[in-house]
Amino acid sequence: MEESDGQNTFRLRSIYEGTGDWPKVNDPIRGAVQQSWSTIGFPKDRRLTLDDYENRTHIDNDNLVILELAKDIVDIQQKPANEIADARAFKSHEEHERVIETFRLHNRSVAKIRIRDCNAFDGGGPYSKCKIAKAIKEAMDKGADSPGPPPSVAVEQMVATRILLARGGEIEGRTSDYWRKAIDLAQQELYLDPELQNKTRQEIIDDSGDATFKLMLRVVKESIKIQTPNPYHQSRRDQYAVDHGIFYHVKDTDIVMVLDKVDNVIAFQMRDAFRTLLPGGIDKAVAKSFETYSTFYLLQIKTVRTGITGSRGSYRLGSTKEATSF
Repeated sequence: MEESDGQNTFRLRSIYEGTGDWPKVNDPIRGAVQQSWSTIGFPKDRRLTLDDYENRTHIDNDNLVILELAKDIVDIQQKPANEIADARAFKSHEEHERVIETFRLHNRSVAKIRIRDCNAFDGGGPYSKCKIAKAIKEAMDKGADSPGPPPSVAVEQMVATRILLARGGEIEGRTSDYWRKAIDLAQQELYLDPELQNKTRQEIIDDSGDATFKLMLRVVKESIKIQTPNPYHQSRRDQYAVDHGIFYHVKDTDIVMVLDKVDNVIAFQMRDAFRTLLPGGIDKAVAKSFETYSTFYLLQIKTVRTGITGSRGSYRLGSTKEATSF
């Protein structure tokens, strides 16, 4: 015990022990193993025991394959395709200040995409101002069966009001989270029913709704004042663009790099990056961990002794398939 500023305090030993590593505790509960990074122990069921692969999750910087890959990534960013491509062979496609170069580098297929009127940093402005973004938007809007622009905030307010009234306001969440959930539910309904937007527009024109509805609508308008991004409508527009060949399709490519006009990396994607950087089956061990914690959970089942379920019943770990079979 120590005394400081008139108060008595206890000096407690840090769980990190000055190393920065969480201490590993084996078998905190008989029949289970607790990994140092999970802080969770499960009793008895060995199906939830994860293999200890933590000490193998490091990148070997001396591996020649990884060294070559690191150099290739820098070269893709900084050098033109005609200098680094295998056999100096490459294809180029230019449209609306977007240049797409496809080639092979050390037997990997590469797509290097540069947006020449975009600066991702330094106050470059949003992507929507780029020529290619405007051209894609125009192509998506002019089709006869195009989804068009997203529903207006007035339409979303009307739909959100009906949802809140139908559910008695019970949609979970508090304050700003509550209204975010309300607008998300409204956007879902508009996505599921393509005709709902036109119906709601007509209701706005007709000024329909009883006194209760109008009172609730007033509350909604006070809380939902601006239009928010609508991922459901955007997914419909994206699918329209794919179906009508508006997007440039980058396919069967090992490395994709998107750059702005000053070589800032906007996006990077590499096929089998996990397996390349962390060999030795680490990818399978990680996948197994996700699958284990995603598909097994405590499931109440009938007991052999009593034949009933409830607070006195027993529990076992089951999958979704098992859960739906009772």
